[in-house]
Amino acid sequence: MGDKELIGQLTCVKILLEKGVDKERKGPVGQSAFEAAETDAIKALLK
Repeated sequence: MGDKELIGQLTCVKILLEKGVDKERKGPVGQSAFEAAETDAIKALLK
């Protein structure tokens, strides 16, 4: 993953969290956002 792509994903996660998204909600395959996160940076935001 490139730096610009990671920054874009981090920005999206930050915005969703600021808007009050339920980070504990399970997705269609039964994973939380934390479980589905592919980078340590995104996992850190979701803790």
